[in-house]
Amino acid sequence: MPTKTFENLPEDKKKRIKRAALEKFNEKGYDDTTISDIVKVSGIPRGSFYQYFESKFDVFYMLLVDAQMKKLEYFTEIFESEKIEAPFFDLVMEIFDVALKYLRDYPEYSRLGYWMYHSSAFEVLEIVERFDQEGVKNPLHFLKRDQKRGHIRSDIDIKTLARMLFNLFGRELIDMVEKGASDEELIRFAKKHMDILKRGAEN
Repeated sequence: MPTKTFENLPEDKKKRIKRAALEKFNEKGYDDTTISDIVKVSGIPRGSFYQYFESKFDVFYMLLVDAQMKKLEYFTEIFESEKIEAPFFDLVMEIFDVALKYLRDYPEYSRLGYWMYHSSAFEVLEIVERFDQEGVKNPLHFLKRDQKRGHIRSDIDIKTLARMLFNLFGRELIDMVEKGASDEELIRFAKKHMDILKRGAEN
């Protein structure tokens, strides 16, 4: 994460550095972007970079956190409303629609997620694993609840089911958006998978 020196910069300068780094990561991917690239496009001296960040990964991770925070804003209305008391499978397509809206509204974060999932750098692979573990917790919580209520068969491995749902909303959705799939194609894709999962899991 950035240093206190970076956090104490004027907001417009912080935004300029973030925009520049996001532009370069999205152009070349994490693995091929260098500190020199970021310094050049952001217009800061190389020495200043090391006053603000310890490494290239610090910059990338900062942008990923920004993306995650923005994404959470989109899901607040669903997860803090009475809707969440409905069986989770009844809400899945609505959740999918929100995830898709977020990616369409913030294509720069969608592409950043694409590069995160397609990096071979050890430090990024570690963060992917951590993000995946955290991301599975929400669907797993609601699937456990629904299994206790009798909505989901008791013999279903809900951890596997939660991971399948998380991958659908995350990696697979981002990949298809990156490949240029239309909203109609993505919704058909999601409904087809939801139908299979729902038929296989529900009582």
